[in-house]
Amino acid sequence: MLVPLSKKVFLGVLQFATIVLSILTLLFFLQRLTGDPAAVLVGHNATPELLEAVREEMGLNQPIYVQYATFIGKALQLDFGESNRFQKSALELVMARFPSSLLLSVSALTLAVLVGVPIGIYAALYFRRADGIIVNLFAGVLQSLPSFWLGLVLLLIFSVQLGWVGSVANLEDNLLRRMALPTITLASFYVARLIRLVRSGLIEELNEAHILTAHSKGLQPRRVLFVHALRNALIPVLAFVTLDLSFMIGGSIIVETLFSYSGMGDQMVKAIFNRDYALVQASMFVIVIFVLVINMISNRLYTFIDPRIRA
Repeated sequence: MLVPLSKKVFLGVLQFATIVLSILTLLFFLQRLTGDPAAVLVGHNATPELLEAVREEMGLNQPIYVQYATFIGKALQLDFGESNRFQKSALELVMARFPSSLLLSVSALTLAVLVGVPIGIYAALYFRRADGIIVNLFAGVLQSLPSFWLGLVLLLIFSVQLGWVGSVANLEDNLLRRMALPTITLASFYVARLIRLVRSGLIEELNEAHILTAHSKGLQPRRVLFVHALRNALIPVLAFVTLDLSFMIGGSIIVETLFSYSGMGDQMVKAIFNRDYALVQASMFVIVIFVLVINMISNRLYTFIDPRIRA
C-alpha cells in the first residue's frame, strides 16, 4: 500500500529535524565536557576578574538549560558565534572552505565512477577467468587500505622520489597538480567498492531468467548486456554513488589534513587542536546538513529510477 505523499513529506521533515536537533545537542554538551570555554578563550594566565567577565559575556553563568536553549536558538538561526582565532563568523569561515572540499569530493567521485564501473563490468564478464579473479582480489585489497597510509605512499613516490608534485597542496600550483594526489587517495576506496558492487550486481543480473530468455531468442550479446542486464545492475550503483558523495565530504578530513589541502576538513582539524569550539561546531553542522540532504536525494533517486520501489 502506498504511503500518502503528505505523510512521506511529514515523516521526512520530522526525521531531518530530529537528527539535526540530536547533533546540535551533542555538539553543545561536547563543548562543556572539554573544559571551560571561557578559560580556553582568555588563556590560563587570565585574572579571575577577566575570566568571570568573559563567562558572563558568553552566558556561562546561566543555568545549563538556559545555555542549551540559547545555543539551539542561535544555531537554528545559523549563528555559531565567532572563531576565537580569526575573530570572524564561524559559519562564514566554514562556507568559504566548503567549495574546495566539495570540488575534491566531486573529483574523487568522478574518478571512482570512470575507473570503477568499467573495471567492475570487465570483472563480471570474466569472473571465472584468472584476470577477473585478480581484479576482484585487487579491489578487496584496495578497499581495505587506510586512506592515510595510501596517501603517505603516494607522497613518498610522486613527491619525494619523483618530484612530480609538491609535498603539500600549494595554492600556487595549478589546479591539476594541487588536486591530483588528494583526489586519487580519496577515490581509491570508492573505486574498489564500485568494482565489487558492479561485479556482483552484474553477475547476479546475467543469471536472471529474462537475460537467459533474451539469449535464447538470439539477441546479440552486446545488446543483452547494455540494454537489459547492465541497466538493471546499475540501479543500486547510482544510488550508492549519490550517497558516497556525502561520505566523501566527511571522509576527506584525513586526506585534506595529510596533503594540507585548504578545505573544510583541514580547517576543522586545526580548529580542534586550537579548541576553537565555534568553528568546530559550525563545521560539524555543515557536514551533517550536507549528509542529510544528499541522503534524501539518494533515497528519492533510488525510488525514481527503480519502479519496483514505488510499487
